[in-house]
Amino acid sequence: MYLYNRMKKFYYIFIFSLLIFQNSFALESSNPSKKDTTKNTGIIFSVGGGMIYTSLNFFKNYQEETYYRGGGGRIMMQLSDRFRISANIEQVKSINIQPIWLNVNNIFYDLDAHFLMHFADGKSIAYFIMGASAQYWKGFYTGIHDLNSWKLNTPPNSNYQALYYGATLGMGAEVKIAGPLSIYGEFRFRISKTDVGTGLNDVLYSAGLKINLPTLKPKTGKHHSILKFRDKYHWF
Repeated sequence: MYLYNRMKKFYYIFIFSLLIFQNSFALESSNPSKKDTTKNTGIIFSVGGGMIYTSLNFFKNYQEETYYRGGGGRIMMQLSDRFRISANIEQVKSINIQPIWLNVNNIFYDLDAHFLMHFADGKSIAYFIMGASAQYWKGFYTGIHDLNSWKLNTPPNSNYQALYYGATLGMGAEVKIAGPLSIYGEFRFRISKTDVGTGLNDVLYSAGLKINLPTLKPKTGKHHSILKFRDKYHWF
């Protein structure tokens, strides 16, 4: 019941996020005078990294709390004011999921597309995340009280490793601190096929720093803001 309630809450968050993005893009489309007529003159490359807070894998046996801390890095290529690509690698080292898994090492490999929206202040953006993901899982399997032993088909007290493929959906926000330096925060849903099931198997939160690298052709076009603040209480 605990896991069901957590997953149900995550679905509500995701649906609410989609509605926000849908309404924002609808407002821009309904007013042709607000469309952006400028273009970037160059590609922007960025690097970043920070901390993650991940459930690792919901299918790897029921727990009351299944979140663990880790770290990661990323390389990004922004092709326009509306779109960029991000390649991420994130890792959680040597944790125990008692009593079934010991010395678990977990690595996520993500290739994501970011669909960007700019705020009127010129320093903040929000973005929708969609991409592909791979999860590398390695640990010692004890088999003690394992509800999934009939599916896992792995002998107790043995080393186990696997690579799971899936998709990523989520949202993020980014705020410029100074010059090329920004901070970001994200939440991402991972939907994967594993050896014990297919579905939502991870919800990951991340926060960190991002820095834009020097380019020969810096961006000169002025982007148009989708999100505007007309007064203190009304957006758009």
